[in-house]
Amino acid sequence: MIDFRDTAALYQKGAADRFTLIKTLCGNREPLFGSREPLLPTENSGCEELPAEKEITELASDVSFAGFNRVGGEYQLFWQINFPLKEIYRLKLTASDGQKIVYQKIYPFAWDLLADQSLSGKKNIQANYWLGLPPGDYELKIQLLKLGGGGIELDPIRSTANIIDQEIPVGPEINLELIADR
Repeated sequence: MIDFRDTAALYQKGAADRFTLIKTLCGNREPLFGSREPLLPTENSGCEELPAEKEITELASDVSFAGFNRVGGEYQLFWQINFPLKEIYRLKLTASDGQKIVYQKIYPFAWDLLADQSLSGKKNIQANYWLGLPPGDYELKIQLLKLGGGGIELDPIRSTANIIDQEIPVGPEINLELIADR
């Protein structure tokens, strides 16, 4: 993957990956998908740990939030996952300026790469997100969701539009940080 904007990825044959969507962290006994998934690097002696200073927040019996880092426009979200996942989750990101919501988007939780039902046990995962926020000062929050129905419909000009019938919150909304970005 050589470029990434919001939820669109650009791949180039033979080019080195410049982006990693998710990876396993120290504390896991084996790589997530073995050698068949290049987006999930296997562990090595220089592997990264979960952020030690962060408090772990249980959101569901199979998903806990373990903190985040921000590196430029990349958000590294850390999770403890108890496999197999019981649901297909989504991650809602909300940026508000104190008065109104200026950006809100629902992303696939860990890019939907954790749905493999053959996985078992507790694993520490880092999922990376690149957000297309305009410059400004924002309060950034995330919320784990289950979706209750929906699909794809045609709008009046016959373009497809994603429709969500119901958002079901899973666990508390998590306040990440105040972004002062100008």
